[in-house]
Amino acid sequence: MSVPTGTLTVEVVYEALDRVKDPCMVAAGHDLSILDLGLVYDVEVQKDGRIRVDITLTELGCIFTHRVFGEVYDAVEALPEAKEVEVVPRWSPVWTPERLNQKARRALEGSRNAMFQTIKRRDLENTQSQSAG
Repeated sequence: MSVPTGTLTVEVVYEALDRVKDPCMVAAGHDLSILDLGLVYDVEVQKDGRIRVDITLTELGCIFTHRVFGEVYDAVEALPEAKEVEVVPRWSPVWTPERLNQKARRALEGSRNAMFQTIKRRDLENTQSQSAG
């Protein structure tokens, strides 16, 4: 992303963070960013180029913590006027699905419906095979 000098703003940082994808969502076939999932709690930008990003994850013991945090650092440090980046984990308030934006809600609702249909179909198939056996 090309950002003209003198334009390091909270909005520019959010644009960079929107390119950080959640690895679990990518593995599940969803193009959802950490913003879509509501993982970013706050962004502060100082005039001297210092940036602070407060984020959480969907689970405290997420095995991708280092990867997500690393990608946040990479995305924000790539901004031309970023001088120092601090990524702060916040576990309170605890993340809940209410933080999802509409894009994420639609994507995950479709997955939930597909999962329930698969379970229903398998239950029906198991019932039929038990009845035949």
